[in-house]
Amino acid sequence: MITKKNCSTYAGCNVHFQLPLQSSDLSLLTSRIVLLERSRTDLNVSTQHDLMTAGFPSILSEIVDGNDKIIVGGVYREWRDNNKDGSREAQRFRLNIFLGQIERALSEKKRTLVVGDFNLDFSRIGNENYAENYLAKELRNFVESSGLDIIDIGPTFSMNIGSSENPKFISTCIDHIYAGNGIDLLRAGTISNGMSDHDPVIVKMRKKSSSRKPTRKNLQA
Repeated sequence: MITKKNCSTYAGCNVHFQLPLQSSDLSLLTSRIVLLERSRTDLNVSTQHDLMTAGFPSILSEIVDGNDKIIVGGVYREWRDNNKDGSREAQRFRLNIFLGQIERALSEKKRTLVVGDFNLDFSRIGNENYAENYLAKELRNFVESSGLDIIDIGPTFSMNIGSSENPKFISTCIDHIYAGNGIDLLRAGTISNGMSDHDPVIVKMRKKSSSRKPTRKNLQA
């Protein structure tokens, strides 16, 4: 509903969208991603269009709290692009688009937090039966070489690969959190709520040190 109606607000939150395709036909997008901002007078949140790519399911925003500036990025790594291309080469191409966005964000030297559904499981790297082994390894190598910390939050996605009569559930670690440029996390984890096959991810970070008493920020994805 948010994306179809291009809502500017939803559930008391301001809505920030990914960059659209150079077309008014939103049906061409296979997915969309939004940022919901709970408005506060002491915070300013702005979408960083210069870091984003038209038609790509990611969003990067800057949160300004006094002298503290944080770039928060969110992404959904699709299996297929807007032209229904799900080849390995096409998947690698799209992943590299997002890695380029993160490189540009890190170059601004601001504290950086990245969250998203990458559909890649680092815990399965090295498993010869894991079809996405090489793509997951490429992503992990980039994250580590860029100086980002990989925050282990365990399994985040569950699905039944059996039947309703004989269920067989598997869990994977495909939702990721990366922190860099001095982000100090107080807590990162998931909340089991049964409303989705993905558990919500929650991050609590420490505000940049100042002469005032430290406060906390809560972010949910």
